[in-house]
Amino acid sequence: MLKLATRTLACALVASLALFHAGAARAQAPAPLVANAGEDILVECASSSGTPITLNGTLSSVGTDITYLWTAPGVAFDDPTILTPTGDFPLGTTTVTLTVTQTDMVTQAQTIAMDTVDVTVQDTTPPVILAEASPTSLWPPNHKLHKITVGLSVTDTCDPDPVVTLDSITSNEPDNSIGDGNTVGDIQDADVGTDDRMFLLRAERQGPCTGRVYTAIYDATDASGNSSLGSVQISVPHDQGQGKKKGQGNACGNTPPGTGGTPGGSTGNGNGHGPKK
Repeated sequence: MLKLATRTLACALVASLALFHAGAARAQAPAPLVANAGEDILVECASSSGTPITLNGTLSSVGTDITYLWTAPGVAFDDPTILTPTGDFPLGTTTVTLTVTQTDMVTQAQTIAMDTVDVTVQDTTPPVILAEASPTSLWPPNHKLHKITVGLSVTDTCDPDPVVTLDSITSNEPDNSIGDGNTVGDIQDADVGTDDRMFLLRAERQGPCTGRVYTAIYDATDASGNSSLGSVQISVPHDQGQGKKKGQGNACGNTPPGTGGTPGGSTGNGNGHGPKK
């Protein structure tokens, strides 16, 4: 009976030792090396020289035997060997690679894990365009053509050189109507569709009406296709005083400024008639 009990105890000890060593082996098994470059990033462009973006690799493996390296074409990082570097990214999508390397201190054997993240810099903001004409008023209404010069200031967050074009020049009166002399071609030397900032306008208006208004509209478009409009107005007043007012015999029915192509309006077409600039 005693021998049987001793044999049973010995078997139990052997089994326990086996389980202990198996657990110890499992506990000592190295964790898999992880490289995690974070979620894809989408941001608005901050500058034409690059948009600063901080990456996040903090879900990667850490340890004294682990190193990191971030790489991306055309991007310089402040420190590419840390988990949260900052780099200046260009417009568009850039793929960034995070390489995590674990080096065995004894054998110098290396284990490598890699991950990528897409960084997209988009431009959805249109340019800002400011326009100013010189002169802004034509007097006297003697039917002569006057040279108009337009000064433009165009800025864009992401594009240092947006494309500017003259979109249209319109008048709120027809070229030749009652009380404005017998002339046509009141808008001349305007090259619509180009960056034309100088053209000719005739100093005349309809006698029975409140005055003429020419409107020039410019378009500014950046490299991403965002565009905005800016305009200037040049007036030919009825007179130097108060002029005629609504309800005091003005029966002209002019079209609103800037609506060229509607009945009663005239539109510059860049036909080049008249003196050249």
